[in-house]
Amino acid sequence: MQSRTPLLLLILWSASCGPPTSAPPDSDAGAAAVDAARAPSDAALADGGPLDAASDPDGGTDGEPRDGGAPDARELADLFDHVERFDGLSDWHGVGRGDVFDPSDMPTTTDGGESRWTYYSYWGSGESSGRPDWIADHGAQNVWGGSGKSLRLDYSNEVGPSRLGFSVGSSPSEGYDDVYVFFMVRYTRDFFPMAGDDFQYFGYLKTLQISSGFQGVSHWGTPEEHAVADDRPQTRRVYGLNYVIMNLKVVGGSLFPSYNGRASNPTGTSYERVNPRLNHLAGASVGEPILAGEWFGIEYHMRLSDPHGAANGVVDVWIYDQDGNVTGQDTVDMVTIRDAPEWPGGAHVFDHRYNKFVWGGNRFGRDFESAGRGDHFVDDIVVHGSRIGPTYFEAIGAGSPAP
Repeated sequence: MQSRTPLLLLILWSASCGPPTSAPPDSDAGAAAVDAARAPSDAALADGGPLDAASDPDGGTDGEPRDGGAPDARELADLFDHVERFDGLSDWHGVGRGDVFDPSDMPTTTDGGESRWTYYSYWGSGESSGRPDWIADHGAQNVWGGSGKSLRLDYSNEVGPSRLGFSVGSSPSEGYDDVYVFFMVRYTRDFFPMAGDDFQYFGYLKTLQISSGFQGVSHWGTPEEHAVADDRPQTRRVYGLNYVIMNLKVVGGSLFPSYNGRASNPTGTSYERVNPRLNHLAGASVGEPILAGEWFGIEYHMRLSDPHGAANGVVDVWIYDQDGNVTGQDTVDMVTIRDAPEWPGGAHVFDHRYNKFVWGGNRFGRDFESAGRGDHFVDDIVVHGSRIGPTYFEAIGAGSPAP
């Protein structure tokens, strides 16, 4: 759970790609049965694991708690809608390949119960029996705060999944019109193609997917909408027709977040991009903490267009150091994040809200082969309906965070 440095983060609104290779989709009927079996109550989603020690105020990663200690996971769960600190989960790696929704192959709590996690993707080769644990104590440097557990994601699919995600609610209209997503993350400089201290162009790197309109993690839309949508896994099961993807992207040797989103295509049946917008959130640089190999916090905020088709959607990003100080911030407003496309039979207004959240993704670019590694570490994931960072850092006793 801890370390520090600013990174240049580009939020790219990308409706893209799936896995580096394709795999046949599971049947929709099977996916619906899986989702029904994987719908624990909200109470069951609270992570009741052991205490997480935040790192010391000097920025070290020796596992010593800050003044006042770290709060119990239950205390954070009282403050926010959804909290995952990974310490309350058993050590885990999946055994499937492709886009996996099998409830028997998902993380479990330390007492053997279901966790919130209902989806992962893994496209690596080799025997499943030889995989290292993806959720585990990965060592003091790779756990925020120096002790406990974290999630290891791997875009190369060697030592972790490329994606891990969950959904909330049980219908397309349940979820958030206005949502904030926070997490702590640690990359190392040898993850990226570099020239000295400059980041080299690599295309894009997905960090977070937020989709609307899911009925369980693997079934997009109402039965009527689902039946009309293009019959392919990216449309019906992975992305849906309305989503935002947050990326990292290089501009002028610096690394920024960018956002890339989709509001359905002109016929309303495909997830493919329409009038894509690329916004570099240049005020939210993330390069420094990455160059130092330190933990830092990212908070994304997405607000859907209201009414449908209006250019009044909002995308925000905040970058935090390990003490909760805001080291980068940017806002893009007046964007269309929800639309009313032409649907077979006329215009169709989706009564959908954001309710599927997936960390990781894939990376694309000609220079990524020169990077030394594909894995990075994620901890303390929070999803809520209002600003998270200041309250979170105050709760863990992190100095005097700036607003």
